[in-house]
Amino acid sequence: MNPLRLLLAIYARLERPLLRFNYWLVRSPLVRWPVTRQLLWLGAFLPISYAGAAGQPMTADEAVELLQAAGEEGVIAVGPCGCRTVHCGCDHPTRTDFAVYEGVEAWSRAHPAQYQVLSLAKAEAIVRDCRNRGMMQVFYRTGMGGGAGYALCNCCLDGCLPLMNRRAYRNYRFIRGTQLAQVDADRCTACGTCAGVCAFGAREADGSLDVRHCYGCGLCADACPARAVAMVPRERGGG
Repeated sequence: MNPLRLLLAIYARLERPLLRFNYWLVRSPLVRWPVTRQLLWLGAFLPISYAGAAGQPMTADEAVELLQAAGEEGVIAVGPCGCRTVHCGCDHPTRTDFAVYEGVEAWSRAHPAQYQVLSLAKAEAIVRDCRNRGMMQVFYRTGMGGGAGYALCNCCLDGCLPLMNRRAYRNYRFIRGTQLAQVDADRCTACGTCAGVCAFGAREADGSLDVRHCYGCGLCADACPARAVAMVPRERGGG
């Protein structure tokens, strides 16, 4: 077994105990007390987000394209979201997360009764349903986010542990997506819907956008009732 497969196999078995501990930690008073907060950042949250796996938000269309590419190379397996499984803290569907590429073997062996191979059409239906529920698609890679991809998660804003970590620590690392939100000022009604769905603090209630904090998930574009937001390639949008 090559080192990557070995590491993924180990992580697949340890993922849920680690997530359970993460959930307790990020909700504890320790992250609010200045001294322990800094110690936890340096000793736990910083290494997790920079030296471990890193997530890259993407639009629903990009997620479907990724699944198509993964299906052409091998198979796609669906299983339960690790975050929602360990904390049961929200009412979003649980069986929504995909193992892809090297992740299929690792998670299917670690949890053989919980992962099953499915068709691209069924995988796309799950992605579209999750997006309609206001959930974000995030692609996870090994090796500080630059290694092989292994999972495509459908993340809810109130139950995803990496997003909870991000709310606790603004510098918790995500990889910027390839897309960037672009606002049509003439169509924007400043309703504030975009600010309510943005997990990264890029949107304000008046409809303004801080491109420095836009990670390209596209939730604001999907939610905007005035259709005033479009997703454009990041290099074209200036982010």
